[in-house]
Amino acid sequence: MKANKKLKSRMTWKMGAAIILALAIMLISGLALSPQTARAYPSELILAPTARIMPHQGSVGAALIGGQIRISGVYRIENFVELGGQVLTRAEEGPELGIMAKVRLAREGPQFADLSLGIKGRSLFIAASRSLGDIADVHIGLAETGLEGMFLGLNGVINPDVLQIRREEDGKFVVPRTDIRAEYYQQSFNFGARMNLTPEVTAELGIMNLESLKAGIDFSF
Repeated sequence: MKANKKLKSRMTWKMGAAIILALAIMLISGLALSPQTARAYPSELILAPTARIMPHQGSVGAALIGGQIRISGVYRIENFVELGGQVLTRAEEGPELGIMAKVRLAREGPQFADLSLGIKGRSLFIAASRSLGDIADVHIGLAETGLEGMFLGLNGVINPDVLQIRREEDGKFVVPRTDIRAEYYQQSFNFGARMNLTPEVTAELGIMNLESLKAGIDFSF
């Protein structure tokens, strides 16, 4: 049994690393061919928090994460504080309330990364986010669980000039602006993408540890 678990763990690591490498190559190639770039500045990747503060005033959303449903809302106070909460519901358990709060301690500059301290659900975290030129952002952080709580991620926007799924000139549907994301969080590899259905509404689809899915929708204001 232990040998099987070790083999499965090794296979997951290899597959996860290969997918992250493939996504990074696709991301860099796609953005190199794009005439414009646009930053996403996500407050969250798939599950892992980042040091970024969302650009909008607020956001509300709902997501199916594995076997649970999450309803969340976050409001930005000034340009360095996010405050909100979430409700998690499971099939066999009652709702679980959690806090979603973040304070940016330092802002990214030529020599520094964004640095934030926050609470996600019931867990404290500290995170740093840094731009890789105009191509992508890289994120790293540590949760209160110690080294097992270490997380890292990568994200970047492709086709940034398309802000919604329906083209205004002729009404045709096109591939909207898409933010591709990959992360290592809570000892699992997660991958996903977030698409702009309209400038205010985004849809998200992800796969967690190559086993379960995340699907959600968010409204920003």
